[in-house]
Amino acid sequence: MQNQLTDPLIVSVVSTIIIIFILFIMLFVFYESKKKQLLHENTVNEIKYKYEKDILSAQLEIQEETFNKISKDIHDNISLSLTLSKLYLTSFYEKKEYSNSARNNEIINSSISLISKSLADLNDLSKSLDGEMIRKCGLLHTLENEIKYINKIGSMTLDHHIIGKIIYLSWEKELMIFRIIQESIRNSVKHSKCTQIIIKLNYTDSDLTVSISDNGIGFDITENEISNNKISSGISNMKKRSSMLNGKLFVQSKNPNGTSIILELPYN
Repeated sequence: MQNQLTDPLIVSVVSTIIIIFILFIMLFVFYESKKKQLLHENTVNEIKYKYEKDILSAQLEIQEETFNKISKDIHDNISLSLTLSKLYLTSFYEKKEYSNSARNNEIINSSISLISKSLADLNDLSKSLDGEMIRKCGLLHTLENEIKYINKIGSMTLDHHIIGKIIYLSWEKELMIFRIIQESIRNSVKHSKCTQIIIKLNYTDSDLTVSISDNGIGFDITENEISNNKISSGISNMKKRSSMLNGKLFVQSKNPNGTSIILELPYN
């Protein structure tokens, strides 16, 4: 009789222990799952914060470069044209050469031409600097305007080639690509003493490769030096922007054989 009572009791106790153990395991698994979920959310938030911080930093760098470009172009081109126009008109007024009709027409026409050039330069400059143009017209159209603007200055020639079927990216990506191209052109103009720059955009099924090559003096540099930031801030900025696009940027240069900047950018 006693054995008959003891057996159900043992079974009940063992069952209770098993149930408690299972519940403990379930609670432990649930706790670990929530812990991993919170850790994942924190990691995602940190990555998002870092990405937004990098984007802001890049925007500030672009803004600073933009201000420098505005200052230089206004000083070198627009200000000079307007100053000459002012001198022509001042000379015309002070000398009172009203009787010389041919000379009057020459001065007035020269002034009109210089003022027209200044307005055209201002228009081209605004198109070159305005990121909104990328949103409205896309990378290729904006790049063509930039090339037209630089070729008009006359110190060098720029040309571009499109290879493959064009694949349009988001305007944010295209703006970043355009800024990389602008930075590369600026470096060539400033340092390479080149007379020609060739830009190639090669669209494949999986990625876009952009190359900017000049025929300047080049420089000796190793990939290790690039990794250690022993280079100009211009190339450093380009590499930072390419990494934000999940792309890779390579610098190929050898004194005196010119420089090539190559950006490899996957679509996804």
